[in-house]
Amino acid sequence: LQRYAYYSNLPFGDYVFKAKAISSDNIESENIKSFSLEILPPWYRTWYMSIVFFVVVIFIIGGFIFIIINRQRLIFEKRIDKLTIENNESKMVFLTNIAHELKTPLSLVIAPIDDVMQNYKNIDPFWKNHLQLVFRNSKYLLKLINQFIDFRKLNAGKLKLYPQNTDIVRLIKDVVMNFKYMESRRKVNLNINVPANKVIISIDSQKIEEVLYNLLSNAFKHTEDNKSITVSLEIFDGKITGKKSLDSKQLRISVFNEGREINDEDKIKIFERFYKTDESIEGAGIGLSFSKSLIEMHSGFIEVESIKDEGVVFHAYLPFNETISNELPESKADLDVEMFQLNQPELINQLVSENGKEKDLKIVIVEDNIELRTFLKNILSRIYTCFEASDGNEGWKIIKEIIPDVVISDIIMPNKDGYQMCKQLKENLKTCHIPVILLTAKNAESQIISGYNVGADAYVTKPFDMNLILSQISRLIKNRELIREKYITQNFMVEVTKTNISKDDEFIMSVRAILEENITDSDFNVKKLSAQLNISTTQLYRKLKALTGYSPVEFIRVIKLQKAYNLLNTRNNTVKEVCYLSGFNNLSYFIKCFREHFGITPANYRDKGFADQFQVDNTNITNMS
Repeated sequence: LQRYAYYSNLPFGDYVFKAKAISSDNIESENIKSFSLEILPPWYRTWYMSIVFFVVVIFIIGGFIFIIINRQRLIFEKRIDKLTIENNESKMVFLTNIAHELKTPLSLVIAPIDDVMQNYKNIDPFWKNHLQLVFRNSKYLLKLINQFIDFRKLNAGKLKLYPQNTDIVRLIKDVVMNFKYMESRRKVNLNINVPANKVIISIDSQKIEEVLYNLLSNAFKHTEDNKSITVSLEIFDGKITGKKSLDSKQLRISVFNEGREINDEDKIKIFERFYKTDESIEGAGIGLSFSKSLIEMHSGFIEVESIKDEGVVFHAYLPFNETISNELPESKADLDVEMFQLNQPELINQLVSENGKEKDLKIVIVEDNIELRTFLKNILSRIYTCFEASDGNEGWKIIKEIIPDVVISDIIMPNKDGYQMCKQLKENLKTCHIPVILLTAKNAESQIISGYNVGADAYVTKPFDMNLILSQISRLIKNRELIREKYITQNFMVEVTKTNISKDDEFIMSVRAILEENITDSDFNVKKLSAQLNISTTQLYRKLKALTGYSPVEFIRVIKLQKAYNLLNTRNNTVKEVCYLSGFNNLSYFIKCFREHFGITPANYRDKGFADQFQVDNTNITNMS
């Protein structure tokens, strides 16, 4: 008989417990007792907790979904930003490449017009005005091209400032003057309001000039005919209320144009690159962005203000210090006004009159663009004998064959570029003395340095002024003349040191050493000299002629005469002894050469004590035939 019932671990819920009695005789009672009971669930299994858990789960799932969506959005935004940057970068690369490509044909527009304007004075005024119009706009196109390239440098962090003490008043006046032709064409009143006296400020005048050009170009684009544009300059003694402060003294350049106002959204975005307030307006949308960067490089800032019912004004603020550094260079004429003007010096005619063709100087032009090559040849052939080549390989063959006085070469060419050809030329003992001018459409500092590293003597960027090319050629030829004088002086061997020795120095030292070693040998001739130098007589002739201006025979005679001069100074030898000791085997011929070279006979020079009075100038060697 069991009087107790035990139930454990029953699930929660409703239960009915039934019980009946059993007698000792095992007789069951008819009556059954029952009662109901409820086992409560744990707190976390209650209905209200289920609702809580459900809500929590929904929040968790929603949170995960939000995180995933937000992460995808961020990834998408980063991708959009990256694509935008890449798109902008591709635009800049494209524009930069196009800019470089335009420089060569632009050279073929600017240089011929410049040549015509300088050398043909009797041009009909009507056609002269047309030529000036083409020249002016070609120069303006060049300024835009250079701006694209500078903008690319700015993005790469390679654009540098070169401060100069500049009269900002003169700078503004000159830039405004260059827009006068647009004033008459557009019937726009272009006004200027600047101080009467000079205002000197330390700035990179070229960069600020670009800012002014951009602001004025933008003003003309957004100004209707018969409206006005005003450029003004103001100096503030104190900080400007509500504006970003610069220094205690500030300079403000303002460009105002009558016309449509700018809304608030455009004010915010107007200085962003490639942004344009009106798609119908021509332009790439980088001028204002670039101007903002240039002003900020000067520790200034730029802003735009919309004046109700009047127009728009751009303000550029620059720090202004009246104490100007004396260490900074003066700005060259404050501005290159030739932007819209023709150069006047007739350098070609001057060089023709000075040099003529009697010197028969040879120039090799290496350029793959046939039109540019032909143009250079047509101009330079008025003065020099010109040879042309279309690439570095062809140019190198011509250079080795003729040993020119100057080489003008493009850099980017098929087969062998200008760097490779220049390096090969400078490393070759037979040609290392030849000056090289490199032409390129790219004016990056790294490329200019690369050109000088391979031995280039001058570097000219396209489009170039022919006067610059002619001046460079003239300068290099004059430098060669000075070097020739150095090589034939008596103390040349003493002057040359291990720290400044060049391949040309090494060659001349070798020649002089061989000649001095064989100075008493009257039979020592050009053939023996070339054999000891291990070069042909033809190559020896070209090399010595280029370096000293003398043929090998003449150079040998000069060295012998210098030896005779030194021997006569000792006064221990007779004229006849000096004749043989200096390598001459004919006394009368020796006397004749000595008199022609020094202007006095050997006997008079020695016996009259002329050595104490007569100072030999070795530069007179060039008078010897």
